[in-house]
Amino acid sequence: MWGEVWGTLVWRGAAAVPFMGPGGWLLLGAVLGVVGWSMLGRHPRIAGASVAIALLAVPVVGIALTVPHAFTNGTVADADQVNANFQAVEDALALPTVNALAMNAPWTAYGAGYAVPGYYKDASGIVHLHGLVRNDSLSTGTLATLPVGFRPAARHIYQAAELQETTRVDVNSAGDINVVTNPTQVWFDLSGISFLAEQ
Repeated sequence: MWGEVWGTLVWRGAAAVPFMGPGGWLLLGAVLGVVGWSMLGRHPRIAGASVAIALLAVPVVGIALTVPHAFTNGTVADADQVNANFQAVEDALALPTVNALAMNAPWTAYGAGYAVPGYYKDASGIVHLHGLVRNDSLSTGTLATLPVGFRPAARHIYQAAELQETTRVDVNSAGDINVVTNPTQVWFDLSGISFLAEQ
């Protein structure tokens, strides 16, 4: 059974990873119920948080994958074609490439061992920004512009974390990352800014 399912996913073209079946949900519920019940008397907040985190961690959507070659039962498969299919699977599951963010003056990377400002697109087409940005003048303006293929269709508003405050950062359809409110610190973090790449 497992070989047939795996063979279908690898050999027969586009296929999404299947949802967890009813038995899997039942087993997960039983395990979480036992853990929650055992912790409830001693640590009710921790028990509730643990169950919520476990449920959020369950994948509910698979990534569609297309492989270059389809095979049929009873035929001899060419080794190069088989290897190409496995390479397609490996590429789909690989970590995304992080691109350095080309920042406009007066913004720079904060340094000191903190994450360098950058951006990447995951396998689902979601763009993620990250890294610590420095601006000694505490000014507003366009921090950087994302390239085509990494831009949203409309303007999005985010709150970037500072020491104990936040500063407003917008990302628009032209790819501009705009600092809208004056930061109160010389640094803020881009981590957590994400959106669907629509253009």
